[in-house]
Amino acid sequence: MKRTTYIMIGMYLGGLFLIIVGCISLKTSVLKERQVITLNMSEEITKTDLNGINTVKIQTSDPSRYHYQGSSIDVIQAEGGSGSISYPVSPYIKTDKQGSTLVLKIDYESFLKENEKDGYDMMMQQAYILVEASGQLVHIENETLNTMKLEGLTADSLSLASQSKLEVNNCNINSAYLLGSYIDFVAVNTTIQNMHADLDGIK
Repeated sequence: MKRTTYIMIGMYLGGLFLIIVGCISLKTSVLKERQVITLNMSEEITKTDLNGINTVKIQTSDPSRYHYQGSSIDVIQAEGGSGSISYPVSPYIKTDKQGSTLVLKIDYESFLKENEKDGYDMMMQQAYILVEASGQLVHIENETLNTMKLEGLTADSLSLASQSKLEVNNCNINSAYLLGSYIDFVAVNTTIQNMHADLDGIK
């Protein structure tokens, strides 16, 4: 009887030990996943012309792991010409023209690998992107979790896709198409004659 009791106590203590070790390992794993590394962007700005471009896409991999502080994507009216996109000089920001589409890719993965921080979340400081839109620009797509703001823009037809907050201020748009699986949409002092939107995707 005593021997059986000792065995049961031993099994109980062994199981308890495994549970404790498992909890510690899980806590360590979660903490590691939540660790954040910061990338401060340069104050030096470069500009790419949007001649022949009607679509601008701003992309990054796995947007949920990347956060922004002191950053925004602003869209304003071009004063003339074909417009442009301005962004910080960085080896981790690249642009690629694909026909009439310009893709701006924020390559966090390379930065994390170079700094041996795979698995970390990332905070991007001062990632200011400015799009000066002409009449030929008809689609702007923001795949990051950075806020996109339209200010003082006049357009006949404009399609906007965003995974984050979208602010439209002092704009006059004939037809606007709002796309995206999750949008915080705010319009102030803005006239939109015709708005087409997936209401399930707008908060």
